[in-house]
Amino acid sequence: MTIDSKKIGIVAFAFGPPDSIEPNQTLSIITTKKARELNARVYAQKDIKITAKGVKVDYVKQNNKKALSTLQVAEKTVEWIKKNNITNLYVMAAKPHLWRCKRDIGEILEREKINITIHTCFELIFKENWFYDIRDEKEWIKREKIIKKMPFWLYSLLNKLKGPPS
Repeated sequence: MTIDSKKIGIVAFAFGPPDSIEPNQTLSIITTKKARELNARVYAQKDIKITAKGVKVDYVKQNNKKALSTLQVAEKTVEWIKKNNITNLYVMAAKPHLWRCKRDIGEILEREKINITIHTCFELIFKENWFYDIRDEKEWIKREKIIKKMPFWLYSLLNKLKGPPS
């Protein structure tokens, strides 16, 4: 069975600003390759630069003063999915972030009663030194453990009240 290419979408979550860090550059390359392979439309954060001719890309609108949280990007992604009638979504993100990107999109799709197929791309090989470029690895791991155990309703509420846990 072939997938209708007009209904394939790729969402690319940045690893954090700026676009020049290695994880974002790697995500840009892999996302471009996958978009060409699938003839898919891309939805990406601004730090994922897609410049290849023929690749259709829409960028997540955001305020330059404050980064969007993963949940906020997921909510915007679901709006994009509805607008573009996407039935197959490929999620691109750095490995330590991938589970949450997929979970957040899935939870919102379920809430909206939208049934699509979500594919996870494991092509991005995580490099340990990436944390030292932009974040503290121990803090990231500690926070991720807490978020994994947190019920989604609480995670969503805290995200709205306090702002993004990124």
